[in-house]
Amino acid sequence: KGKMISTYEGDDKDPLPAFTGEPIDVEIKENKAYDMAAAVYNALEPAPGKKDHRVSVVSVFSSDMSSNEHEIHIINKHERMESQDG
Repeated sequence: KGKMISTYEGDDKDPLPAFTGEPIDVEIKENKAYDMAAAVYNALEPAPGKKDHRVSVVSVFSSDMSSNEHEIHIINKHERMESQDG
């Protein structure tokens, strides 16, 4: 179980509509921050011929939300950051 926050609402308009409201509940099938970030980034790939608005995806995994132990992975189309344990 997880939450997702997006920068944009999802419609391909100019200007892109901003995301509003509460974080969206999502089902998480992956068990690593890297795998989840890759799955989200790939799912956001535009249809052929459409503009690619993707910039980055951040995935934070924690098995215990009350602790400071977590795994982070960032995919950025301009640079890459390796997974870090927090």
